[in-house]
Amino acid sequence: MTSRSNVSLLPRIGRPVLLLAMCALVLAAGMALDSQRAWSAVLIAGVTGVQVALGALLYIALFSVSGAKWWYPLRRHLLELAGLLPVPLLAVVLSVLIGLGVLYPWALPGAAE
Repeated sequence: MTSRSNVSLLPRIGRPVLLLAMCALVLAAGMALDSQRAWSAVLIAGVTGVQVALGALLYIALFSVSGAKWWYPLRRHLLELAGLLPVPLLAVVLSVLIGLGVLYPWALPGAAE
């Protein structure tokens, strides 16, 4: 009898690629339907992700400085959350750089005239 942990439909590297492809497909569909709402959603999701990662970093710093030992079972999860900081930060930067004209039409050159 084979255990479920040994059976995998996708290799370990294929899952993140599949997830990224699905996110790109949803984003492309959102851009085709309503680009302003899609860019707004990317910006809000990115800011929320940055807040979660920075909150995890804050807890790590507080628990380390205070010398608390009870949080050791949570440490792995907090470190994983903090390690994801570049992903939502990239979403925020890309949404501001690429979606600047859609999100902030007043920021385009010549908009004040």
